[in-house]
Amino acid sequence: MLPDFSRAKTEIRKKFNEFLKQKIAFHGPEFAEVQERIIHEGTGTTVDNQDSDFEHGMDLEKIEVGESINIDTLIANPLLAFDLLDKMAQQVALDKGMIMLEAVSKVTEKTGNKSLRPGKITPETLLEMFEKIAISFNEDGTLQMPKIYLGPHLVPEAEHALQQFEENPVYKKKYEDLINRKKTEWNDRENNRKLGG
Repeated sequence: MLPDFSRAKTEIRKKFNEFLKQKIAFHGPEFAEVQERIIHEGTGTTVDNQDSDFEHGMDLEKIEVGESINIDTLIANPLLAFDLLDKMAQQVALDKGMIMLEAVSKVTEKTGNKSLRPGKITPETLLEMFEKIAISFNEDGTLQMPKIYLGPHLVPEAEHALQQFEENPVYKKKYEDLINRKKTEWNDRENNRKLGG
């Protein structure tokens, strides 16, 4: 009887999992910063917002992908295993992104933070969006601009709208007033956290 090589298989599985995690982050960089937690029990999570009484529950979603390869093909070219892992990582990143965007969409709908402006992205649309979210600043007071996720067809509109905050005096003033107000709110949040902790 041949030995099982359980330690060797465990090490290989660890390396494959590390490679897979790196590739998922590579294929979904916009979500790589989102914290992940291992949940050992239960069927869902609960998220609450520090600035309101809103609490949101979310059921766990299963992401499953699979690929197969003929053993003779793999023996002839072992590096094909990494190509398959990369292909699987692309699908996991896509599925993970869709789940996260759907969750954000549900929460913004429930909290009333959904933009009611259909059509083109304008400076007014962006101002409304920035008004509804908490904006953070670095310790030196510089703005941590929030990330905006858009379909590729909307990027030129968003870039043009953002440009108006620099070029159009009316929008520049509105934007500066909003940022100053958000900085005051951020300072209040930070001071409350320091006092409470």
